[in-house]
Amino acid sequence: MKAPISVCMMVRNESSQLEACIKSFRPYVEELCIVDTGSVDGTQAIARKYADKFEVYEGCNDDQGKIRSFANGRNYVFSLASCPWR
Repeated sequence: MKAPISVCMMVRNESSQLEACIKSFRPYVEELCIVDTGSVDGTQAIARKYADKFEVYEGCNDDQGKIRSFANGRNYVFSLASCPWR
């Protein structure tokens, strides 16, 4: 039985561990929403493979591509959730 929640993840350059992380909980939750903030490795491909909703969102970054506002990115991924989020 799946929990009726959305897991929301904000990621960047996590290809080495993202798939194992997702596999540890994905069978148990209703929805997975992932926002990528500018990965240059294989993170986006892995995220697309497992996420119900996936978007690239760089509106939280500064001119050099570094996170300027974590809260902005976090709130963006929360906005994608259709279930209560955790």
